[in-house]
Amino acid sequence: MAGVARRGHEHRAEDQGDDLRVATLFAAFIDGRRAPSAQLLRDGVAAGDLPATTDVDATIDQIAGPLFYRRYFSRRGVTDSEVGELVRRVLADPPLRR
Repeated sequence: MAGVARRGHEHRAEDQGDDLRVATLFAAFIDGRRAPSAQLLRDGVAAGDLPATTDVDATIDQIAGPLFYRRYFSRRGVTDSEVGELVRRVLADPPLRR
């Protein structure tokens, strides 16, 4: 079967099914990891602590992004107080749905 060149590697058509399965499992894993934070944010919206138009996904991204960057790219640790400050800053002006 003829393959499709992808990133300099030969990629067979039947491997695409494996890619889709891996992508689906990865998405389920990430969604499961984000679910508790998303629920906390939705609770904050319901309680009136956050604007009704808060973009929950973007808020999680704004909190998680810098933490992942520090941990995996700059190899710097993050203290509990730094996490708390980041969360306070993001929640003080959360991203809103348009």
